[in-house]
Amino acid sequence: MFYFKCFKQSRGQALVEAALIVPPIILFLFTVIWFACVMLTWQQISTAARYGTDFNCIYSF
Repeated sequence: MFYFKCFKQSRGQALVEAALIVPPIILFLFTVIWFACVMLTWQQISTAARYGTDFNCIYSF
């Protein structure tokens, strides 16, 4: 009987711990994804600027 009560409390404790841990993990994952999108955009803009200057140097009249 005592073992069953401990098991029941342990299950509730795991639920509370999961509820406290999951939001920071999700926040961290979204932050990593957002940072990756920012870095990709920065790299694309940098490449486009480089391509534009090369184009201007080659085809300037």
